[in-house]
Amino acid sequence: MKNLIFSAFAILFFTTSLLSQEMVPVRHIDVTGKYETEVEPDEFVLSLTISEYWEEEFKKKADEKDYRTKVPIARIENDLLQALYKAGVKKEQVKVQGMGNWWRQTGKDFLISKQLEIRLNDFSMVNKVAQLADTKGFKNMYIREMTHSGIEEIEKEARIKALQNARDKATYLLESIGEKPGKVISVSETQDNRWLMQYGDQMMMKTTGAMAESQMESVEELKKIKVSSQISARFSIAE
Repeated sequence: MKNLIFSAFAILFFTTSLLSQEMVPVRHIDVTGKYETEVEPDEFVLSLTISEYWEEEFKKKADEKDYRTKVPIARIENDLLQALYKAGVKKEQVKVQGMGNWWRQTGKDFLISKQLEIRLNDFSMVNKVAQLADTKGFKNMYIREMTHSGIEEIEKEARIKALQNARDKATYLLESIGEKPGKVISVSETQDNRWLMQYGDQMMMKTTGAMAESQMESVEELKKIKVSSQISARFSIAE
């Protein structure tokens, strides 16, 4: 019984000692480090939409009531694929995203649409493919995504640089008051961003009908990918 009571007192004393140590304030400094870089993408995903149309649509002074000759989606797709292969795009680089049409005007024929995805590794091919688009049966095309094959290593390097920046900041701030940073107490990533081209960020587009003559937007200023990291760190102040 005496041993049990002694053990209980020993545990209570040890716990109290630990709590007392934790309550001792540690002089520290909180800083935020940042780093940002830009890289040229080497992987591109193009999204294309083709749709059935009427040959009469492209005849001058043609009236809608005279539309009779429908061009089937199979023919439009075949013509497009042959043009892509001839330009240097490989068969395995082209995939079907979807097919159908969610809307049909009352009293009008159903016109089928098809979405294709093209993966390229050369920016010059992106521009080359853009020039192949025939406005007949071609609804739109845009770069859905662009990235870099080594993006994970680039992001890793950005985090390291951000933490180093935090350490540098802590050093010069403390040195300005005659102090020096000690060991790191905590590190947290507060921001980790990669700016990629996503849905809606349409870098180029061609459309049928009244917009057929519209020019493509310049993509030269959108070629870079920005990668940034923001790290918050707490350093003790050396005694």
